[in-house]
Amino acid sequence: MTTAKATISLVLVSALMLGSGCHKDGSEALPSCLRAKLEQGGSDCVVKVEEYLFQGRKVYRQVVDGCADFPTTVVNAKCEMVCSCCGITGIPEGPVEEFAQQATFVQVVWER
Repeated sequence: MTTAKATISLVLVSALMLGSGCHKDGSEALPSCLRAKLEQGGSDCVVKVEEYLFQGRKVYRQVVDGCADFPTTVVNAKCEMVCSCCGITGIPEGPVEEFAQQATFVQVVWER
């Protein structure tokens, strides 16, 4: 009987661990406009989306890798650009310095 209880406990714990891993990146917090853009392949260079608090609002930083001419962009929940830096021109747009100094990281909401 003890072996049966141990086996059942092991199966339950394993199921809980596997189930809890499904949303470890916080993807339920990703705005629908950004989710649609990423699902349609609109940003193949984006490898991760991070949520921040900036000037009292949630914003989303799209982390780029492997695309030197693609900017790192921060958008609001409506996918409107807050700021952007680097990219092909190298010219920052919007309050890039303020974002770097004042934004508070919350969580990763999407990762490739």
